[in-house]
Amino acid sequence: MTLQDDRELRGAVLRTAIYVALALAVLSIRHDLLITRWLFLRQDALASVAVIGTALAALWLRPCWSALPRLPTLGLVVAAAISYAMLLWAGTHAVMLDYALTRDELMVDFDQANFAVGRLSAHLPSAWTGFGPALVPDFALGVPGQALLASAYGPVNAALRAGFGLVADPTLLNPLLAAAGLLSLHRIARRLLWDSPGAQWLVLIGYVISAQIALNAMTSYAMTAHLALNLIWLALYLKDKWWSHALAMLVGVLAIGLHQVVFHPLFAGPIILSLLVARRRRLFAAYAAVYLSATVLWISWPQIVMAAGGLSTQPAYDAGSRGFVASRVLPVLMRDHGGDVPLMLYNFMRTVAWNPAFMLPFAMLAIPAVRRRDPMALPLAAGLLLTIVAVTVLLAYQGHGWGYRYVHGVLGNCLLLAGYGYREVARRGREPAAAGVAAGLAATTALIVPWLVATTHSFIAPYARLSTLISHQDADFVIIDSNGPGFAVDQVRNRPDLSNRPLIFSSADLTRTQVGQLCDRGSVMLFGRELLASGEPFLRTLPTSNPAFERQIASLRGRSCVRRVAADAGDVPPAERAVTPY
Repeated sequence: MTLQDDRELRGAVLRTAIYVALALAVLSIRHDLLITRWLFLRQDALASVAVIGTALAALWLRPCWSALPRLPTLGLVVAAAISYAMLLWAGTHAVMLDYALTRDELMVDFDQANFAVGRLSAHLPSAWTGFGPALVPDFALGVPGQALLASAYGPVNAALRAGFGLVADPTLLNPLLAAAGLLSLHRIARRLLWDSPGAQWLVLIGYVISAQIALNAMTSYAMTAHLALNLIWLALYLKDKWWSHALAMLVGVLAIGLHQVVFHPLFAGPIILSLLVARRRRLFAAYAAVYLSATVLWISWPQIVMAAGGLSTQPAYDAGSRGFVASRVLPVLMRDHGGDVPLMLYNFMRTVAWNPAFMLPFAMLAIPAVRRRDPMALPLAAGLLLTIVAVTVLLAYQGHGWGYRYVHGVLGNCLLLAGYGYREVARRGREPAAAGVAAGLAATTALIVPWLVATTHSFIAPYARLSTLISHQDADFVIIDSNGPGFAVDQVRNRPDLSNRPLIFSSADLTRTQVGQLCDRGSVMLFGRELLASGEPFLRTLPTSNPAFERQIASLRGRSCVRRVAADAGDVPPAERAVTPY
């Protein structure tokens, strides 16, 4: 049996190849100066070519594959989940080098350090009044003068890591959450796809071979928790007992406060609204009341932090939801390339390259199930589409990212819809063809994943070496040239209590007077483009001297406070190197 025997399956595979090829062609002729394009050229483009080639080959090859007849057992899935978690934990250290690459990850560690000692924020010492933005340059809580040092994100992800860190290595948390997501997905698939063992296998295998799910679980990003809590929530919701709904509401409260309030409601909203269609108005009212209260709570989090820190709240925060829009939503719209269609094409390609190659064609085959309103098919599709629309408008630009992390929380939706699509083919008596296509595309993904892992490691390693070099300099202060393109500002890494030495400053947030004041207070080292380029690839094509930075530090020329950078300062024993800057 070939794909010629099933027109719908053949059409879905062909459309996948066409869509990916068209996006590849459009993006190949663009010249965007974005990290997104840099990663596309070095990772996504080649992976997408492999997906196109396999999809086209599948149109003509006769599959030598039969569907797995047995359902995946709980014991097997538990064993797989434990092994998966241990593999991801090892990858956290071996692949990602236990290194917070981005400011998003840094601020998780920042809040985690605060929570670990029982505080919501750290007070900026009076001696450093005015230096707050240079010490914590991005994503800090918007307090005047940065008098309180805390992140602008929701607290739950950092709080989970701080709590887990009391009993175990906090880097194990995300691998365990990924494993919990796998176990929850198994329970969901057993309930929704009960009559199709092959569809259940497809969903679970897709989760395990997703490079996006794996690589993000090796970081401190909140996205792993978003996906895991969404799947735990759905498993509890589908249990449909009073206690499971109560637990689902509790999970929902935590999920809304993980990081950004918008993500979980986009996933859960269509499912909760389906209660009205089912005439379960009391249960809907209970969910609505809990979710409204949770949203108000987490929107008010900045006020809570400021009150705990002994500061009066800002007028913008006092304005409630209006202040939230002014202080949180509008800056996102201004900063993050909302509505950028070419950028969403990059994100589409990144999602395709970093997830199972069979996910897109089989999800397209789920359209009949969605139209029939098979249990949960329509709400799952609605949650996925709502998330795509929201991130297109609000958060198209992610910067660094392993896959497109803003759809990470609904990858479970994508995999379950792919399961529905597989079942559609199986019900037509064409399961061997579906199984063969899925196996071929899964094999391609299995070949792509190690390459994505290797290229990700090679991207991160120079940044990690540069951070080690900076943090081991024998000086009181380091000034990083953050005036200009690239991500040098992410090398500004200080503890919330500013107890680390050297203290690291962002030049873009210092005045010339403040530069001179640093020299008066102690020894200073300068990291300009020439030094930063060793770990920052986007600076290597620029002149080694930055005129803006040179003007800023001109007052330091000839002064005794300036120390020469020790190029071998990063060559420290492994035990010392393991000490993080937070």
